Amino acid sequence: MRGSPVFVLCFLVGLCFLVGLEGIGPVRAAEADEVEIADMDLAQLAQVKIEAATGIPAPISEAPAVASVITAEQIETMGAVTLDDVLETVPGLHVSLSENKALDSVYSIRGIQSADNAQVLIMVDGVPMTQGLNGGPMLGFRLPVAAIARVEVVRGPGSAVFGADAFAGVINIITKRAADIDGTELGARIGSFETAGGWALYGGRHDGWDVGVSVEWLRSDGDRDRIVASDLQTSIDSALGTSVSQAPGPLETRYDLLDAHVALDRGRWRLNLWRWVSGNRGTGAGLAQALDPGGRMDSEVALASVEYRDEETFLDWKLQGRLSYLYLDQSADSVLFPAGVVLPIGSDGNVDFREPVNWVSFPDGLLATPGGREGTSSLDLAAVFAGWTRHRVRLGAGATSQKVDPREAKNFGPGVIDGSQTVVDGTLTDVTDTPFVYVGDQLREHWYLSVQDEWFLTRTLDATLGVRFDEFSDFGTTINPRLALVWSGSRNLIVKALYGSAFRAPSLTQLAAMNNPARLGNPDLEPEKIRTAELVLDYWPTNRVRTVLSLFSSDVRGLIDQVADQGSTTITAQNARDQRGHGLELETAWEASERLRLQVSMAWQHSEDTRTGRRAPGTPRLQAGWAATWRPSPGWSVYGHLLWLDERTRPEDDLRPPLAGYTRLDLTLRRRRLLEHWDLGLVIRNALDKDAREPAGLDIPEDLPLEGRSVMLELRFHG
Repeated sequence: MRGSPVFVLCFLVGLCFLVGLEGIGPVRAAEADEVEIADMDLAQLAQVKIEAATGIPAPISEAPAVASVITAEQIETMGAVTLDDVLETVPGLHVSLSENKALDSVYSIRGIQSADNAQVLIMVDGVPMTQGLNGGPMLGFRLPVAAIARVEVVRGPGSAVFGADAFAGVINIITKRAADIDGTELGARIGSFETAGGWALYGGRHDGWDVGVSVEWLRSDGDRDRIVASDLQTSIDSALGTSVSQAPGPLETRYDLLDAHVALDRGRWRLNLWRWVSGNRGTGAGLAQALDPGGRMDSEVALASVEYRDEETFLDWKLQGRLSYLYLDQSADSVLFPAGVVLPIGSDGNVDFREPVNWVSFPDGLLATPGGREGTSSLDLAAVFAGWTRHRVRLGAGATSQKVDPREAKNFGPGVIDGSQTVVDGTLTDVTDTPFVYVGDQLREHWYLSVQDEWFLTRTLDATLGVRFDEFSDFGTTINPRLALVWSGSRNLIVKALYGSAFRAPSLTQLAAMNNPARLGNPDLEPEKIRTAELVLDYWPTNRVRTVLSLFSSDVRGLIDQVADQGSTTITAQNARDQRGHGLELETAWEASERLRLQVSMAWQHSEDTRTGRRAPGTPRLQAGWAATWRPSPGWSVYGHLLWLDERTRPEDDLRPPLAGYTRLDLTLRRRRLLEHWDLGLVIRNALDKDAREPAGLDIPEDLPLEGRSVMLELRFHG
């Protein structure tokens, strides 16, 4: 069916029929008030407050940052099912796939990315979701949207406010509280690839507490037509004359997840509880780039945070404190190479193609079950002083303790085999708490101090100056300043000049990995660092048109890569690369009428390795998006989003031609307040059924196919 227009045609014909029932034409004056405008108009959107820019809520149009805010109403209109669907609409942000983490999402901002998705700080209600072992969010991170009140995205460095990993940008997910829900909402969805889900939300007041509760379940078998023609095992088969590869075969993209939130508010106190479970998730192309149909990955997250906010007790002071604990348990049950494989094994029991001591048969496959638990305790304190005429000062301090307890069982490697064996069965040896585990127990402690001054120089010119000092127990000190000037002297123009630096902390695996010659840690690593300068023009030619142009230039130092050790078979983490880049992002929104909103965005960036001058691989130089929201009659909305992506270059040692870009069209038809309490939605993703792919290494020579066309039906009840 790939490329067939049948579903698109049916969608449009059905739309015309449904609209015809309601009547097409201008809205009469008496009907105008009946049209449910789920999205705010442009002026209202520009005044939506964002906290991820400075730590102090400020209207997005005036905040000293390049930022986007996507509200719950917009998320519903676009038919998003997960956070990735939302982020794909943000200019300058590309959602790619990670080979290292079983096709987890990678958020590339302005040409900066890594397979661990560690250069963007992801927070839920202001609490970082960074796992210590690999950096970035937990394995299998896929967040449903029913509980999301808004998503704040800052493009550019944010370490002066948020510290580690706010490197290329910040994504802050704000979940719904009682006032956002205000009653009861139930929903269900069903669609292609055996996808199904449901949710329940409640917001009310009990015994003096505002209570918000949300529970959402979502599962899918994944698109079984995402076929990989050959994998790493195919190459081994070709060299040895064996035939055990599972390729050709589909990427394993099934998932089953549960997302639950509890929000309690009373006076100055706020309590958040979050439980997220991802079970029986497929391993994508396999953890070793050899297809693994039976492999699975599991992750569990529990978050508890208590916040105190006081804006009244002390004159001119606003105080805030938050105590949080994040618990993470993740594991993989994987067949790295399939049953019947014959592999060269070195003296340490690991796979070694350069200096093997024996060829060993694994009739049950090469098996591994890495995993571990993490516990992160954090205390964050902030005080805002507004007692001076032209200044508002924010002081911050905090401390974090992160403890990691890895575990591992396998049928190969140090402490298990030594290469003298000729046949090794599927019996697993538990090497947890031994010198042979992939990384030992880790403890990272960290504290910080920050100061920020918002200086109102004149009626039309504001300056923000800030600096943050961070001290880590494992790699030392980093200091990150920021400076911003915001001029609003014209009725229809705001100009921002921004400068800031940021850092990305080495992951604990990058610092301490052992017993795996393909990924050894380096305790001498320094944090990755970036300096960025930005110029923003926010222009309103009319009150129905808004255009935002952002220009940026960045200098990145010490990007961490795995580098082959000279004269050895091992590969060790090193601060191996520097990168510089520049580019622009252009966004235009037009309220063409009360019924129609049009949006166009374009992002261009050029990032290159400062040593070789080659373009940074894997990221598009140019991407563009077109979106339209049409409300043909009261209660009805039609949303379309067209994404176009430029080609992506390869790494220096990859001689394949650049990976072709692609075009993707998503469509959503929604009927609100059908029979008063019911909403009905129809969502088509990749409506043109394009064959789109994301980059893969040489082990997957035809790259990673994305999902084909999918259709989703959604039903909501508002009580």
